[in-house]
Amino acid sequence: MRLHGENWYQTLKAVLKDFTFNYPTVTFEQIQKLNVSTLVLNVSNEKHERDAVFEMANSNKIIQAGLIPGAGHTANMERPEIYNLVVQTFWDNMNSIDSVQPN
Repeated sequence: MRLHGENWYQTLKAVLKDFTFNYPTVTFEQIQKLNVSTLVLNVSNEKHERDAVFEMANSNKIIQAGLIPGAGHTANMERPEIYNLVVQTFWDNMNSIDSVQPN
């Protein structure tokens, strides 16, 4: 209610419908072929979320992995200070990250 007001249920249904039917997919092969510096951030509360970050980072050396400790589904809202620090650090270090060659 605080975030979406009286329309929270309609917002939830619209988001879930969009995620279900319009969510873009990325193949493992596409991840392996990335050739731009990429930061993948995820939350630490769920094992599958942690595993996904490290699987992506292990598949391509140009991917930087990050976990937001103690966060769930909305890490940028639950732990904004950590989320912002990780993103800012990634941006600040783009020159050194760009020197890493993809596999």
